[in-house]
Order: sequence, then structure tokens, then C-alpha cells
Amino acid sequence: MANCPGCEPSERGFMIDFVDEIQCQDFVATIPTHSQMQWSHIKPNQVFLGERLLYQMADYAEMEHRADTWRVAHTDAPLETLAWHDVLKMRPGLFVDDLIEQKRLKMMMQPIVSVVKEEQASVIGYEMLIRGMGEGSEIITPDRIFSVARDQEALFRLDRACRIEAITTAGLNNLSELIFVNFLPTSIYVPEHCLQTMLEAVQNFGVRKRQIVFEVVETERVDDLAHLKRILDFYRSQGFRYALDDVGQGFNDVSMLSQLEPDIIKLDRAFVREIDKDADKRRVAKTISRLAQSIGSVRLAEGVETKAEADVLLELGFGWQQGFYYGRPSFQPVPGEAKRAE
Repeated sequence: MANCPGCEPSERGFMIDFVDEIQCQDFVATIPTHSQMQWSHIKPNQVFLGERLLYQMADYAEMEHRADTWRVAHTDAPLETLAWHDVLKMRPGLFVDDLIEQKRLKMMMQPIVSVVKEEQASVIGYEMLIRGMGEGSEIITPDRIFSVARDQEALFRLDRACRIEAITTAGLNNLSELIFVNFLPTSIYVPEHCLQTMLEAVQNFGVRKRQIVFEVVETERVDDLAHLKRILDFYRSQGFRYALDDVGQGFNDVSMLSQLEPDIIKLDRAFVREIDKDADKRRVAKTISRLAQSIGSVRLAEGVETKAEADVLLELGFGWQQGFYYGRPSFQPVPGEAKRAE
């Protein structure tokens, strides 16, 4: 089975040249014993330290090891010598790999409802929405997590961890409803390899494959439609369903729906907001609704916040809806009849 470069940890870090061998040996003696994989002794007076390890030891190194005498270069720019104060300026406030390894990624659930008539809506699924937990229990937003993951080249591992956490959360909560799991197509190189851990999680937590809807998000633009189709075909061959997010703009425009044939299309919230007051938005929604119906896709509108929006969308064929009008994201599921916000 083919492997992929994004699934395995990659270590970025610093090459440190010490004044002499004695200074190098003194420093090496203070490296935590559990950090073997984050450093290596290259030469008698040279050490490689992974980013996280160096930043964790930075304050101690500055006080005890005369770090201002080191010659430091980052592996991204090995020919550029950095002063110690420049190294400290690079220290981030968050490491995505720490969130993953310390199990500080948690899922919130936002209900998705089926609207039978204007006054009746039943919860038929949940979109799983990632949040990070700070060391002081503060919530870290997904925008920040994914932004940091890009900077730290951890996007592949983060996306995989999020998929697994979504399935784990569904299993632990004994959810019988649909589970919408976001994924970035660019984070999957070889579907048969990259998705193995996810398949194992499905089996381990007793989640039915037909419950799971993998949602293609537009956060990362997809240029290779054939690759995306291969991923989606693999999902479907395994018994999963998939949805296209943000339909109406970006790569999920109307012309691509018939090529990808999603099980579910999600009308972009930009066309949902105040659709009751905007004839142009209604025309876009109507066009997408008709095309979705022609290819057999379920129509789902996201970002619904008012009764007027909900009623217009139902008239246009969007019988599945999601938004603050029906429920905000929560760490606990709220199955049954959706309580509409007033």
C-alpha cells in the first residue's frame, strides 16, 4: 500500500553550534529523557533540536547555558545564522501537535434538522465542529488552530486527528443520527492509506458507516478535481456518504455538482442570510435546488438564523436546515425535536 508524506510526523527545528564540546555536553545532559525523538547529537559541538523541544527549554537555556553564545540556524533556512533573541521571537504560543498528543482537541455538535412543515423540525444529524482546549481550559477557535497548523506544517495530522475525534465523539455519545465530518481534500494523498486510521475508529467505536457524511470544505481550494473524485469514490465504496459545503461559490459552483454527484449539497450561508429580503439570493438558491434535485442530492441550507429565512428555504426545497435558529454548537447532543430560537 502506498504511503504519503503528510501522514508521518516531520520535525522542523534548529541546528545549534556551541562554543565548544564541553558546553555542548553540558546542554545535552539537561535534555529531558523523554525527548529522544526531538533531538540528535550531530557533531561534538553541534546538536539538532526540534522546535517544540527548543522552545520548551528556551527559558532554562537562557538562564543556565549562555544561549546568547550559540550559533543557531533553523532547518527552513540553514544558511542563516540567528541571534538568540531572534529565536525567542519565533516562539509560538500554540503547538498543534501538542493539542493532538495531549488530546486537547474536542468536538462540538450543531444539530441539523429535517423540516417537515413550518412549525415542525426533527434533529436528523449533527455537524461535528472542532475546538481546542487551552491549558487553562479556554476554548481555542478552529480558525486559529488551522492557521497555526499551516504555519507548523501540521495540517495533515490535524485534519486526520479531527476526523478521528469526530467519530470518537459520536461513538462515546451513542449517536444514532447522521454525523457530518469535515475534511480537507488536500490533506489526503492516497485515500486507501490516509483513511485507514479513520476506518479503524469507525470499527472501534461501533459507528455505522451510513451514519457518516464526509463534508468537503472549501478552506483549502481543490485544483485537482480528479483527485477529489478519487477520494469521494473511495468514501462511497466504503459505504460512507459525502456532502459538498459552501455550494454557490468557490470550487463548489453549480457546474461541478453534476460531476461530483454528492449525496448532500449545502447551500452556502452567504445565500441564506436574509434570503427572504433578497431576490437575487432566492434565484441562486432556486437554481441550486433544482440541480440538486435533478442529480438526486439532498438539499441542506446552513446558517439559518430566522423564521423568515427558514420558511423561504423550505419553499425552495431545502427541507434539511442548520443554523442558530435551531441550535448552537454544544459539547452535548440535543436529540429529538429541535427547539427553534425566538
